Amino acid sequence: MLESTRLAARTTTAALLLLAAASCAGVSTVQRVPVADVAAAVPAERSRAVVFRRDQVPGREFPFVVYDGEREIGRLGAGRHLAWDHAPGRRLLRVVAKRPSLTGSPLDVLIDHRAEAGGTRYYEVRLALGDDERPVGGSVAAPLADELDAGEALQRLEGAEAPNFDEGD
Repeated sequence: MLESTRLAARTTTAALLLLAAASCAGVSTVQRVPVADVAAAVPAERSRAVVFRRDQVPGREFPFVVYDGEREIGRLGAGRHLAWDHAPGRRLLRVVAKRPSLTGSPLDVLIDHRAEAGGTRYYEVRLALGDDERPVGGSVAAPLADELDAGEALQRLEGAEAPNFDEGD
């Protein structure tokens, strides 16, 4: 009996260590639409959206998938960003946390993106990690979004690696 308890404890410890290692590794960022050159000016007849993901240890193993309307923009890993140009106007961006839902609560956040011609809007998405951040009716570890001011966003983009581009299937 004592030996089986020790074996169970070792197995649990090994599983926790593997989960912790996976959390630190995170997921890669892959963009499915052409990547906007964030150092270049936005063409006058276009608009740009840039979505950053906060680098948080809890949840790094789960990708966020970003949609512009029904079109998938890409998979967003922790501490990375996606950037794309599009037609100006009001549109709905959706960020989905690809993780198991234990409660059935929504695992996405909607962003009312009001894009002006020649302009750029910046957003940061992150996981709600505590009760104080939980959206009403939502779950802990659901994604949240905030708009960033241009100064902070441009500072984050300095030296940032561009997303990998892969059109996929």
